[in-house]
Amino acid sequence: MPKTRHCWLRLAWIPSLSVAIFATGCLPFLRSTRTPMTVEVLAGSGTAPCTVLLLPGFWDRPSDFVRHGFAEEVATRNLDIRLLAADAHVGYYRKRTVLDEVRSIVKAERRAGRDVWLAGNSLGGVGALIYARHGGEDIEGALLMAPYLGEPETIAEIRAAGGVLAWAPPGSEPLDEEPEPQEDNALDRDEYARETWQWLAGWHRDGQGQVEGSPRLWMGWGVDDDFAGPAEMAAALLPEGHARPAPGGHDWTAWTKNWRDFLDGGALRRCTRPSS
Repeated sequence: MPKTRHCWLRLAWIPSLSVAIFATGCLPFLRSTRTPMTVEVLAGSGTAPCTVLLLPGFWDRPSDFVRHGFAEEVATRNLDIRLLAADAHVGYYRKRTVLDEVRSIVKAERRAGRDVWLAGNSLGGVGALIYARHGGEDIEGALLMAPYLGEPETIAEIRAAGGVLAWAPPGSEPLDEEPEPQEDNALDRDEYARETWQWLAGWHRDGQGQVEGSPRLWMGWGVDDDFAGPAEMAAALLPEGHARPAPGGHDWTAWTKNWRDFLDGGALRRCTRPSS
């Protein structure tokens, strides 16, 4: 995997999408954080019963979903989907506004009477996962393609405990409020990952998205991804058939196959076109 693909993983994640990016020195560019966030319609019409909102990775733009055939894959199936791509670039994460901006898009689609799904690759998978945590009642579910799930130390800690269902952060309770950023130790705390694993364990115990107001989750990743291990560990919490590893690494080879598997996996059966 290119070295630049690892850069964003060194970000200092803290709860509720608060990200101390500048402290890492690896911000590749600055782009305008427009309000409302720019959204591109890639496929479908306003009469579609379902919306899938795509969230791009750290280095990606909405046009990359087009370039890699995401809209074409929808067109080849009997699915009536309004496919959107949000320009949810890293600047929105830095400003801590990405959740609000995505929520505005989701709410607008719901007001139009559509079921809404999120799908994101890499950084976009992180955004989709945290939206599922904080706004899961707004969406039907999410496809998480290779989201960041923690530093090696956190993953090793969970494995040593016998898995996430047997693990708890040492001497800590789930946080009710967002703490003030503390850049000196944010990477050591790895709070984003710890809270995410706690939430995933609770989501699993509470019925794996089968309870009203709880989102359904699908997980995809590349078998040669450096982060395949944490993805496999998370996949064990999902219902059977909701985890789809694919050939490839942390790249579009894997993510396009993850996308095809998601479209074919039955999650969107309510979004099929009526028989003529």
